[in-house]
Amino acid sequence: LMALVRQELKNPLAPVRLAAAMLGRASIAEPLLPRVQSIIEQQAQHISHLVRAAQDVANAEAGILQFERQEVDLVGIIDAAVAGCRASMDVRNQPFSAQLPGAAVRLQGDRARLELVVGNLLDNASKYTPDGGEIRLSLEVVDDAAVLTVSDNGIGITAQALPQIF
Repeated sequence: LMALVRQELKNPLAPVRLAAAMLGRASIAEPLLPRVQSIIEQQAQHISHLVRAAQDVANAEAGILQFERQEVDLVGIIDAAVAGCRASMDVRNQPFSAQLPGAAVRLQGDRARLELVVGNLLDNASKYTPDGGEIRLSLEVVDDAAVLTVSDNGIGITAQALPQIF
């Protein structure tokens, strides 16, 4: 578990280092402050998600994982997850597009864990897609189900690994 946490915490460090380097350029720092602040805030949120995920794993291993079920808007959850992952995609020059319904998609779920799941899908898409590669997300309602699809032009998942991941 700690090896996984260590590896996952490395990813947000690149944008934070970039933001710090931008701040170090005193002569141009003033106009860049809002962008640098945004990068740092997004990556802090991402690190917070990772810490929460590590706590969830520890709780699951201890048999004490609890869900806070409530009515949530999946579109809002996706927006929050995208905001948390956007800086990483921007640093890698990865164009991102999303096709979302024009209205809220309401369901019963745990907002924090759903946001974590969507964020992990986007983070993995970014991590395993080369610089300049495209990442796409779509959400559609089919009958009484919400269908979320994240796709990219990265290396993909082997057929052997699919059953273990999902």
